[in-house]
Amino acid sequence: MLLCLVAALLTALPADVRFSEWCLRNKIFSSPHVGAITTTKSVACRGLFTLSEGVKRNDVLAVIPRGLVLTSADGKDWAGDIASKAKEAEGKIAEWVETWEGGYKEEMAARAPENVREHLKRKVERRHVRWIESRKKYPGLDEADFGLYNVVWSRACYLGEVWNNEIGVVPFFDMLNHGGREDENVRLCPVGEARAKMGNDMGEVSNKVPPELDDRDMLLIATKDIPPESELFTCYINENERAQGIERDEELARRLMTWGF
Repeated sequence: MLLCLVAALLTALPADVRFSEWCLRNKIFSSPHVGAITTTKSVACRGLFTLSEGVKRNDVLAVIPRGLVLTSADGKDWAGDIASKAKEAEGKIAEWVETWEGGYKEEMAARAPENVREHLKRKVERRHVRWIESRKKYPGLDEADFGLYNVVWSRACYLGEVWNNEIGVVPFFDMLNHGGREDENVRLCPVGEARAKMGNDMGEVSNKVPPELDDRDMLLIATKDIPPESELFTCYINENERAQGIERDEELARRLMTWGF
């Protein structure tokens, strides 16, 4: 396992190196065949990849302890809540937050097609309004934390019924790139969800879950066989968003605002 991870570190940027080392210290990696790599093979020049060996469908690629997940039960201002917790974090959570990069930056607007710019302008204005409200509600945030707030928007996900449908940022999973529905090859799943579905397709996963894990520990699971040296992808667009039929230019503006593409 260590040899595989060292090989991954040799092609990693400093932030990726720090994050991979952090994962090792906090026992996130459960598979010796997955690592964070900086490479031109990635759609974002860095991502999570299978290493010298591939993985099989329903393999558990990582276990993320519940205590490492930054969550919010604030349905109206989850981004402000998580950003505040990230800023105030100490110890191992603070070490993880220090590796965060990305989030929307004003210069990204120049990359937007002309037909998207007006939608983007309105979304940026609404984001700033929400940011002002977040600073009122969470006074620990200041003007310099807007970048942190934007990173939270880009990394947050729904955690499922086991977590009472809270929103959170999950380490390791938050490094996955978007590959579209056809390229998606992993999914995030609370242990409790896997245990509740032992009689169906998730049964094979359930058999691989150690009994000592808490229901709110998180699993990263392969949804198909993945060959060696392949990037792991999730899909940032959920089915509810697809069903809403959002107008195309508005959707492009939302993606640029949230994820930078």
